[in-house]
Amino acid sequence: MVGTKYSPILGAKPSPKVGATNGVVRSLGWMSLAAITFFNVSGGAYGAEGVIRDSQSPVVGLAVMFLFPVVFGYPMGLLTAELSSAFPEDGGYTLWVDAAFGPLFGWLEGYLSWVSGVVDNSLYPMLIVEYALQLGGADDNGDLINSEYQWLFKVLVATGFTVINVLGARSGGYSSIVMGAVALSPFVAMCIVGLPTMDFSTWQLLPNEDIQVGRLMGLAFWNYNGFDGASTFAGEVQDPHRSYPKAMRAALALMTIAYILPLFVAAGATTPGWQHMHDGSFTKVSASLPYGGPWLAWWMVLGSAVGNGGMFVAEQFVDSYQLHGMAHQGLVPKVFAKRHSRWDTPWVSILASYVVIICLVHFTFDKILVVDNVLTCMSLVIELAAAAWLRMSHPNIARPYQVPLGTAGFCAMLVIPAAVVLYLIADGLMQSWFAFNVSIGAVVAGFLLYPILNKAKSAGWCEFLSPPKEGLDSLEGFALAESAAPAPAKDKKSPQRPKGSMLKKKSTRDPNAMTETTSLLDKVPK
Repeated sequence: MVGTKYSPILGAKPSPKVGATNGVVRSLGWMSLAAITFFNVSGGAYGAEGVIRDSQSPVVGLAVMFLFPVVFGYPMGLLTAELSSAFPEDGGYTLWVDAAFGPLFGWLEGYLSWVSGVVDNSLYPMLIVEYALQLGGADDNGDLINSEYQWLFKVLVATGFTVINVLGARSGGYSSIVMGAVALSPFVAMCIVGLPTMDFSTWQLLPNEDIQVGRLMGLAFWNYNGFDGASTFAGEVQDPHRSYPKAMRAALALMTIAYILPLFVAAGATTPGWQHMHDGSFTKVSASLPYGGPWLAWWMVLGSAVGNGGMFVAEQFVDSYQLHGMAHQGLVPKVFAKRHSRWDTPWVSILASYVVIICLVHFTFDKILVVDNVLTCMSLVIELAAAAWLRMSHPNIARPYQVPLGTAGFCAMLVIPAAVVLYLIADGLMQSWFAFNVSIGAVVAGFLLYPILNKAKSAGWCEFLSPPKEGLDSLEGFALAESAAPAPAKDKKSPQRPKGSMLKKKSTRDPNAMTETTSLLDKVPK
């Protein structure tokens, strides 16, 4: 869209550039946004095999993988589209929560999301190296080379994919599209050769044993969670109010098909049999198909490596722009707001995630993944509460894209996602003392870090960016960035900003105070 861009939170001056904000050109179109979202959420059916086994019935497992995106994924995608259009800046959900509940919870939301995201991201280099070792003839324990060399290879993999993100948002977006095509290609081949030879004789409509609800819910959540991550780089997206709804729907449709069809074919294969499906079973299925064989199994392993690489790129992309946005909010030191002089990317934030990742890739994550899910769900509870509160307390703020539901309907849409994440928090904390202690310890650390950073800011130990004195002169200022050039009159998804909604009196909020507990929206007309 042609026009000027304005950000009241980031204090940006109007820019005459097309698709620019804060002097940064918005380089991501809806297809790149959809591809990054696809990888941040899914990356293909790799790792989803256990859903069939844990459901004790292929019919139940496939039903779960079809219904979960409807009751959980779609509401989260709509929520992300609405609030990303209202807050079209890097930082995403930290901006929403800061606006709703103040900087303390904005900090806690960003902290929990970043920690869980980086820990999760360290898993992908490990998986890529393990797949490569299998191609080289490693045994089940991966004992082809010693652990020191394995760690070095994992670091090299992480370094290579980190370079993609340093090279720029456009590079990351285009690479995600290419990786998505490569990662999905072996599943297309498997479905083509496997559908005619499916055997349904062992299928059962109802499970004959108790369903492992906790594991089943955890796997379904793992495979469909992450739509909100697309909000963290909203400042890089062209026409957010049009791009986000289109990208969220496209990504959700693609990933649902990418799960259902391969799982359907694999559950109908005689080897290894749906009762014995687990991570990596797609390789055995591909090798056992009458028209498959080693060529398809190798293709599946390579596709899995590419898929994991794509998930690494997408996850690091999200985590880095989130930290970059938090720096602009004054929640973390200014250094994390630095952009590369040539590539215009938040290279310090990217480097921060990279350093943590290479420290973690030496370890296994059987226990850590439970902690990761618990921390992710805790952050989602805050996000869902913030979204509902903004709808109820400030219904008139401009949302260039708005979910076509009233306040009551919008809040009702969030009930099932909230119930899912609350259940997974309780289930994860009860799984072991390790999960309980580490998860609760991480939350306590987040609350302790906040006053420490506040002290560092007030004492001048390090430099922070200060929020503008106006705070939010109005949340509508975000929408003004997208509507400086009026949208076509026929665009019913871009409601007009209410008259008289701009705040006339400037806020007296101290720009150097991180301990301010009032919300940025306290002075926005309701």
